[in-house]
Amino acid sequence: MFLLHQGDRRGIIAAGALTDGVIRHHGPDWPSMTCVRFETVLPIEDRLPREDLLNKDPNGPWLRAQTSGVELDHRQLQLIESLWAQHLKTLQRDRTV
Repeated sequence: MFLLHQGDRRGIIAAGALTDGVIRHHGPDWPSMTCVRFETVLPIEDRLPREDLLNKDPNGPWLRAQTSGVELDHRQLQLIESLWAQHLKTLQRDRTV
């Protein structure tokens, strides 16, 4: 699971995994929820910019992301996982220089 910051300075700021799946409430006024354990959370300044995602896949779901979330297909997931891993390596390398 990836957390995409919306508004100013859009981009991925966190990655983790669902811990309990989706919790669905009964009734129209109750939202569904998920429980997430984040493995990495970055300050907004260190985000993986949305522009990097658009450069790799201009038609990806990050173009029209919703607050409720978007399910990625296998190809999109592999792309984001690869970009995220490379982004974290770059951040780590920049901090050790």
